Amino acid sequence: MAWVWLALCLTPVGCLLHTDRDAHPWTVRPPSAGASAPVSNLRVDPRTRRLCMDVTGSVSQIECFNNEGFRRQAKSNHCCQFRVLMKCTATNYTVKVTGKGGESFTAWVVHPRQGGARGTAAQDLQCEVHDVDRLTCRWAAGRDAPGDVQYGLSLETLSGEQTWECPRYDADERGTHVRCHFGDVSRFRDDQYRFVVTGSSRAARVLCAEHIALLGSIEKFVAPNLTVTCNTSHARLAWTMASHFHTDFRYDLEVQKAVRMRGQHVTQRCDRV
Repeated sequence: MAWVWLALCLTPVGCLLHTDRDAHPWTVRPPSAGASAPVSNLRVDPRTRRLCMDVTGSVSQIECFNNEGFRRQAKSNHCCQFRVLMKCTATNYTVKVTGKGGESFTAWVVHPRQGGARGTAAQDLQCEVHDVDRLTCRWAAGRDAPGDVQYGLSLETLSGEQTWECPRYDADERGTHVRCHFGDVSRFRDDQYRFVVTGSSRAARVLCAEHIALLGSIEKFVAPNLTVTCNTSHARLAWTMASHFHTDFRYDLEVQKAVRMRGQHVTQRCDRV
């Protein structure tokens, strides 16, 4: 009597974005002695996700980049468009200006401005799509968070046009929310979303924490539904995978055979395709 074992290796490709939480406050680097700044009034617009400036000198090119190295060319030498602007993590946005004569000038601005005590934000924020339809996020209270801190999580598009509040929480022994559960993830597209954990306390202002990810990149797959039909000469295997964010899978199929030897079952590998 033989039995069949199916091994599946599923590897999605995704990306996560991270930035430095310890950037400096708003700063503009002055020009060298005797020179005037070709740009001024650097500003970040969270709604349009643009870094804009006033051009007061003669320039040939303006390039913008953040402290993660994402570079953008300024359109009409006035604004740089970014796909992602961090909401809770202070990020350094730098403008590199090249003058008509080849001279260069650099200025930078930090966004967002931090408005809370360090160590109060939720830490170790992680999110996972699992069991096909479920999304769970978990975190821990900040190391310096007040004893009465309470956290809340929301899921939002990068543009901020749509927001979904957490429908169900789990709490620790102090009653502090440390886990959030969403159901029916089929309503979400396989796109980048921002997970934001905000906090409240009577004792101190609490910083927020964020995590940005493609939902497909944080999906933990369930085992496929496997069926086997056999006759005296052939075995037919069929399986189905369930996912709201993936349709292209690669499968490893390993067939093993169990034989009886002196009252014991011994497994032998037969083939792998």
